[in-house]
Amino acid sequence: MSVYRRDESDARRHHRELEIAAGIHTALEGNHFRLFAQEIRALQHRPGDGREERHIEILVRMIDENGQMVMPGAFIPAAERYDLMGHVDRWVIRNVLREYGERLRAVPDLSVSVNLSANSLDEPFLLPFLHAELEQSALPANRIRLEITETALINNMAAANRVVTEMRRAGCTVALDDFGSGLSSFSYLKQFPVDYLKIDGSFIRNLADNMVDREIVSSINDIGHRLGVRTVAEWVEDKRTLNALRAIGVDYAQGYAIGRPVPLDAYLAECEATSLQSD
Repeated sequence: MSVYRRDESDARRHHRELEIAAGIHTALEGNHFRLFAQEIRALQHRPGDGREERHIEILVRMIDENGQMVMPGAFIPAAERYDLMGHVDRWVIRNVLREYGERLRAVPDLSVSVNLSANSLDEPFLLPFLHAELEQSALPANRIRLEITETALINNMAAANRVVTEMRRAGCTVALDDFGSGLSSFSYLKQFPVDYLKIDGSFIRNLADNMVDREIVSSINDIGHRLGVRTVAEWVEDKRTLNALRAIGVDYAQGYAIGRPVPLDAYLAECEATSLQSD
C-alpha cells in the first residue's frame, strides 16, 4: 500500500520543472530549438480576392540532451514559471526574421504568424527588439502577424496596448488568440484594435454536434465581421467541423483537418520545389 503525500508530489513536480528549466537554458545557449509551420487556410472565396493567399503559424519544439524532440506542452509551462518564455520568444522571432526572412519573402503571398507570450509583454525592451528585428529582416512587416493570447492581454493590458498599437503602426497585423476564453471577451475589442480573432479551440472541438458552441462561434464571427476583423477557427480536426465553419462564415481554419505542423525547412523546400515546377 502507498500513501499519497501532497508535499512529496509537489516536490517531485518542482524538481522536474527545475530540470526542464535547465534544459531550456541549455537549448537557448546551444541553439537546440526547431521551428515548425502549420498552415492556416482561407475558408471563404470572395470575388476580387485575386491570388490565393498563404498563411502559416510558426511553432517551436525543443531538442533535449538526448536528441529527443520536446513538445511545447512539456516545456512552455516551466518556461513561463521561470521567466524564460521571453527568451524563447526572442529566439523564435530572431530566427524567423533573420535566418528565414529571405526564403519566406520568396514565397508568393505568404504571411507568417509568430506568438508573443505574457512574459514578453512584461519586458520593457520588447518593442525596441521588435523594431530592430523588423528593420533587419528581408520579410516585409505587412507579411508578419503577431499573436497575443486573450489571457496575456488581460494580464498585461497597458503593455499589450502599447505593443499592439506600435506593431500595427509598423505595418504588422495582430491576432488575438484563444478568443472567447475570458469572461468579458467582447469588451476588449473596444480597447484593442486587432486584425484577426482566433476563436478558442474549446468552442470548435465539438462544433458539429453542439448547438451552444455553434451559436457562440457564430456570434463571435458576426461581431468580429461587424468590427472589420477577420476570424480564424483553431483546433479544426475533421471535415464536418470544417464544413460547419464554412457555413457559419468563419474566414480561416487551422488544425489537423487542414494540415499538421511540419518542419519549417520542409515546408519552404516544398514551396520552392512547387515554384520551380510552375516556372
